[in-house]
Amino acid sequence: MSRIIFVVVFSLFINFTFASITADIAFRELRNAYNSISSFVGSITIKLGSKVYSGSIKYKVPNKMKINFSSPSAIDLISDGSSIWIYIKGNNTVIKQPILSKKGGRLIYASEVINPYEKYNREYVVVLDKYDDKTYTFTLRAKPEVFTTFNNAKLVALRNGLIQSISGITITRENLSIEMKYSAVNIPIDDREFFFTPPADAQVLTDIFQD
Repeated sequence: MSRIIFVVVFSLFINFTFASITADIAFRELRNAYNSISSFVGSITIKLGSKVYSGSIKYKVPNKMKINFSSPSAIDLISDGSSIWIYIKGNNTVIKQPILSKKGGRLIYASEVINPYEKYNREYVVVLDKYDDKTYTFTLRAKPEVFTTFNNAKLVALRNGLIQSISGITITRENLSIEMKYSAVNIPIDDREFFFTPPADAQVLTDIFQD
């Protein structure tokens, strides 16, 4: 009998503990942890359908980011803090997009890894699936009134606030996953890393999401 009582009490404790942690609470904890991070470096892998893009990533507050994709083609993605520049070297094309822009009167973020918790709170209905001492796992469902990257997705966040992965179905019904690995956090990075000047002969497309 005592064994049965213990199991029941333990089950109630587990259920109460998990029920007491909501997505809002988890996001608040993760946002606070993320806000304490000033910089990081690492690697990023993006899978879009059958295509796989991999490269290095650097980030520095506020909103500065540099990704150098080396495979399957050379593409640089640089955020200088206010705009994101995408340099497609193969056809010498540059796309310049504000970090926060509008489409149809709706706000969109041009990056999945800059201010992630602000972005996801704004664009998705968030449900906490599970958590442990290392990660939180969420389900994201797009809000109908907001232009988003995903219709639905799984988000895995590390306890320090950094994003480990996000994967799901895009608004164009493609499979997309983004995976991040980190080699160093809170290290000095020169601001000049995030400067970008388009080549003089490049085709430059600006604010392609603007109404």
